[in-house]
Parts: sequence; C-alpha cells; structure tokens
Amino acid sequence: MINDDAQLAHAVGAQGLHLSSSRLWEIDQRPDFERISASCHRAADLARAAQLGLDVVVLGPVLPTASHPRSNGIGGTEFSRWWCSIAPFLSAPRSYRLQESGNACWFESFPDSPQSLVNLSLGNQ
Repeated sequence: MINDDAQLAHAVGAQGLHLSSSRLWEIDQRPDFERISASCHRAADLARAAQLGLDVVVLGPVLPTASHPRSNGIGGTEFSRWWCSIAPFLSAPRSYRLQESGNACWFESFPDSPQSLVNLSLGNQ
C-alpha cells in the first residue's frame, strides 16, 4: 500500500493505494488497484469513499493528535454517527471485531471482502 501517490504505486507494483482526504475529492473514479483506502475527516468524505467503492476508510482523528494539529478530533459521539452512516455500505450479514494497536483501533469484519475494514485514528493521548 502506497500513500497518496498513484504513479509511485504503479511504478513499484503496489497492490494498494491510500488516498488522503483531499485526493479523495480530486479523482473521478476508483483508481486501478486491488485495494484502495482513504482518510476520512468528515461525514462527506465517507459518502465520497462509498460512492467510489473504496475498500477501507480511515476515520478520525477521534481525539486530538499531533499529526492533525488543527483538529480537536471528532469525538466518540460523532464517530458513532459516522459508523452508523457507513453501515449500509458494508456487506451484510457480518460480524465485527474491534482490533487495537497503540493509538489506533479498527473494526474488522469477517469473512474478508471488499469494504470489510474500517480504521479509526484515536490520536495521541
């Protein structure tokens, strides 16, 4: 997975591309990679990711973080609203397992399929 550079991703034969939230709005169609993810900082970003048929969305930050100094984080309530807004786009029926590592966690659905992973950045605590 290459971050936000489709030309580099193609050059190195990457199977995936991660899009920044700004790049998400600069493209007209899903890039030609096996897996595509995008950072989503607003509910509109989630809708755009669903419209493009992306496989993974990274939600957040939920809490304040040094990587996004102008953001106070979306908070738990807003995260819950976002989760509910994307639920219709996830393949059903599915079971979800919360995974955690450091300051990040994600919901993973099983069995694996496109649009099966939602990641949220908790930020630095």
